[in-house]
Amino acid sequence: MSADSWRLPEDRPWIWERIEESWFLFNPRSNETHVLNEATVAVLDLLQQGIATTPEIVTRLARDLPSSTESDPVSLYRGLLRELDRLGLIVPAAP
Repeated sequence: MSADSWRLPEDRPWIWERIEESWFLFNPRSNETHVLNEATVAVLDLLQQGIATTPEIVTRLARDLPSSTESDPVSLYRGLLRELDRLGLIVPAAP
């Protein structure tokens, strides 16, 4: 799915845990635990503030995160949004 805007799911009974430098998120609905990288934490943090567009998210990640060895960070971050959508951690926002 290619959404223009993203938000967090309405009902998210997630349990967050930070252990040293690692973040973990347990989703009781799916019974899955996710190990979160810095980019994922940044996306979820941004969306806790409200709806954001794909370009806003990508721009913020490119600006705030240390540069990656990835030659195309825009594609990398768009792929991250697709994966978070697939996992149910973010959802498309209604236009």
